[in-house]
Amino acid sequence: MSEAIHPNQLRPGDHIREYRLVRRLGTGGFAIVFLAEYRGQSYAVKVALQPASDDDGDHLDGWMRREAVSLEHLSHPNLLPVHELGRWPQPRTGYSFYVTDHVPGTTFGDWSQTGSITPFQWVGVLCEVLRPLEAMHERGMCHRDLKSENILVREGDDWPFLIDFGAVHLPCARPLTEGLAPGTIYCQPPETVRFLVGKAVLEKGARFEARPSADIYAVGVILYEALTGHHPFDPKLPLAQLLSAILTVPPADPRRLNPEAPASLCDLTLRLLSKEPSQRPPSVRVVREELERLRQTEGKTPTWRAPLILAAEKAEPMEDSRALVSTHTGVAQMPREESAPTGATPRTRHRRRGILTWALGMGLLGLIGWGLLHRVETTAPTLPMRLEQGAHSVQSRPTHEPFSSHDLLTETPTSGCSRIQILVGLTVAQLVGCATAPTVRPDLVSYLQRCPAEARATPEKLGFHTTGPTPYLYGSYIRGGTSASSEIPIDQGGPLNLKAGPVSATVHPHNDRRTYLIEGMAVTTKMRVYIQFDRIQASDGTWLPICGTAVSTAENVYGIPTREAVVFPASPVDPAKVDHSPGSVVLNDPQFMTFIEPPEGARRAKIEVADPDAKVDLEF
Repeated sequence: MSEAIHPNQLRPGDHIREYRLVRRLGTGGFAIVFLAEYRGQSYAVKVALQPASDDDGDHLDGWMRREAVSLEHLSHPNLLPVHELGRWPQPRTGYSFYVTDHVPGTTFGDWSQTGSITPFQWVGVLCEVLRPLEAMHERGMCHRDLKSENILVREGDDWPFLIDFGAVHLPCARPLTEGLAPGTIYCQPPETVRFLVGKAVLEKGARFEARPSADIYAVGVILYEALTGHHPFDPKLPLAQLLSAILTVPPADPRRLNPEAPASLCDLTLRLLSKEPSQRPPSVRVVREELERLRQTEGKTPTWRAPLILAAEKAEPMEDSRALVSTHTGVAQMPREESAPTGATPRTRHRRRGILTWALGMGLLGLIGWGLLHRVETTAPTLPMRLEQGAHSVQSRPTHEPFSSHDLLTETPTSGCSRIQILVGLTVAQLVGCATAPTVRPDLVSYLQRCPAEARATPEKLGFHTTGPTPYLYGSYIRGGTSASSEIPIDQGGPLNLKAGPVSATVHPHNDRRTYLIEGMAVTTKMRVYIQFDRIQASDGTWLPICGTAVSTAENVYGIPTREAVVFPASPVDPAKVDHSPGSVVLNDPQFMTFIEPPEGARRAKIEVADPDAKVDLEF
């Protein structure tokens, strides 16, 4: 068995230092979390996906080590203790990792919405998890990525843990980014948007100052989700609409979405989500004490003791009695004014509204885009990830570079385009000035050439069919995604929405109907989807390493064409079912081919990498 040289190559039974790996708990783009054992005890081992390097523009090594140091600095019963911090496999140039206890459990969002949990219960849990946040703020620290997914509720006793300190602000620490630190877009407070559209963002070295008020706003987002089952603003909105909503639109009163929600909790939630930081509670301690007071005084009432019946999944709340966001233009439409302020005329009001429309419409796809191209370093919150119970939150990797090795791109975007792609994904990045630049050019050929011998041996080990004009090229079908058609379901070959990030598929490597499950990572561009597969599940359930890439069924190139590149007339798309969220594309059907790297010297098909910017010329 060849020795693993990258975290993605680690398999059950391998070791990181003395910790024997049992299985993956969570897979993202910035890191992988493994369940591990040492001397009969279970641990969680989080490993960065890029090694220590001066060329690491994303500062993954720095963020990882800062996360571990933050946890070591705060000893608290609602935080996971760090047992070891190091690098693997080389102590100086390897991949940073740290080790904590493994806590079987689920996220606060999933736990609070199981259907049996009452507000009395989940408010109590939230109060507990606010205590370490208080301690952080008292020491000048800010979490900066507080959300329900980063609260882990332990099985058995419902004890909560605050996790994922990858974006934490440490006072006096060396800055790792300009602009914005990593975080989650839909949880960002309005002052973040003001920073992006303000003049300060254009100044060299400008950074959004970390303040507790942003964490307090995020507490409001968590409460809103627990009360309604919805986000205050839909994360699937196009970026311009989402940011303009955060900046200008008051969220719908939770009672409109869930009339059974306790009124006092709804009022507190709306105060936490105030557009101005000064209108929010002054500290997390004040928030916790108010929650405890409400729980003490109202906790025996029916609305607190009965599980909330959350509305069925539907569009996120966007309309307010005073303002709404147009789903067509992405511009905040201000309310009709009953009377003009003194000195204001209809023409004046129209001009003001026009200025706001320009700033929040063109500005969010122009001014913000320009500012981001110069200053911003932030996150992509919508990448899917494989996450099991008990896993740490794994920070999503930028949609422009989700492949496992840091050197898979032979030509990367400019630093500015790279940063905006980190924030919004390639599809939106192209709208703000990156469309003419070479977006993504995965060096899949080199990836296959560097395939370790163990992975090359897998096709022979599993008895794959290896003869014919295109050996080691097998029919495959995407698993997952969401339907983009009202007429043809995915399982019948209908069009589908696919996002960048972890992906799975079935492959047919024999002359019979036997199939295998393969898993890997996808990167999306406007015209292509590139997929790198790194493991396959054998018939006995074990996982074996492979080096595989997705190939277009019609062109014999690496890269599946999107519907933007070519339209299949027999695959009708329903515009209402198209996912417009960052990093999402539409495929005409789930079918493609997978090339799996064979043993050294074996005959192989000749395949090239498709141009990520080119349309496809096919006749039907």
